[in-house]
Order: sequence, then C-alpha cells, then structure tokens
Amino acid sequence: IPNLKIIAIIPARAGSRGIPNKNIRIINGRTLIYYSIMNALNSELITDVVVSTDSPDVRIIATQMGVKVHWRDESLCGDAVTLDAVIADAVPKDKTWDYIVTMQPTSPTLKVGTLNAAIRYAIDNDLDTVISAINAPHLSWGLKHGKKVPNYKERLNRQYLPPCYLETGAFVISRASIVTPETRIGEKVDVFEI
Repeated sequence: IPNLKIIAIIPARAGSRGIPNKNIRIINGRTLIYYSIMNALNSELITDVVVSTDSPDVRIIATQMGVKVHWRDESLCGDAVTLDAVIADAVPKDKTWDYIVTMQPTSPTLKVGTLNAAIRYAIDNDLDTVISAINAPHLSWGLKHGKKVPNYKERLNRQYLPPCYLETGAFVISRASIVTPETRIGEKVDVFEI
C-alpha cells in the first residue's frame, strides 16, 4: 500500500479513575504504554506516531522511544471528555492524513500482525471505520421501563446465540476525512475480530 499517510494516536492521560497512573504501571517488565508505542512503531503501515498526554512521565517514555508527544490541554483531560475530541485535537494539521488509528494503551497483548491486518482490511474494503472487537455472545439482560428484561427471544446455548461483538478498545481505524471532535465513526463501519 504505497504512499498512504497513516498516523497512530495513543491517548494516555495521567488521571484515571480506575487505576491511577495506569499507563506507566509495569506489566511484564515494561510500562503499559510501551506496548502500544512498540506496536505502532513496528507496524509496516503506520507512518507516524503521536502520544497525546498530560503526564510528564508518559512524555518522557514517549520521547525516549522516539515518538512525538502532543501535550494535551487540561480541558481535554476530564473523565467526561470523549476520545473523539482528544484524537481530533492530537492529529498534526501540517500534513494530510489518509487514516488515523487510535491505539489505547490498555491492550498490551495486541499483536502487531493483528494491527497490520486490520489496517489492510480497512483499506482493502474501502471502510470509513474499523473497530477491534471480540465475539462474545451471552444471554444478557437490559432495562425497559424500569424493569429488568432479557435481551434475547429464547434461551439458547452460547454456541447457538447470534454474534455479539464487544469493542476491545485496542484500536479504532478511521479514514482521516471523517474524524472530527464529535466522531471517528463513518458510514461504512465494520468490526475486526481479535
């Protein structure tokens, strides 16, 4: 796939409600963010890598690994801020991009081969958006008019249930032209099972 400009944006703020400083926690001898940066650097299709952060520690790690850092404004660091706004803000405006790949640091087991295959899948199928997912069909329940109700018509064993794709957060591959502060999801969307 010649001459496509594909940028990976890795969002890694300092604050996290669940696990404070999770992006610099050590997993198997490396910081959590190390794995997403390495996958982006090792991808044969990603041409540029930017880490969006407000963490001095993350900035040091990213700089040591040779990737660009976008210092995230405080207004984009709250719990209620969507990733769409964060990603749109971090995309360098000095170049025209073909695809923007959001890579969250919380998927350290993602393999670079899977990432490359998903990017190829997006390009080959002319898709606006490809989202990493696992197929996990379950008998699930929801809420309707304040009452718990089944999300299924009949009780079946799991292997007979229709597919149910859960987003993993490992990556969202978006055609650059559809990325705005409000969305990274275009008209032609698919999931990539991992």
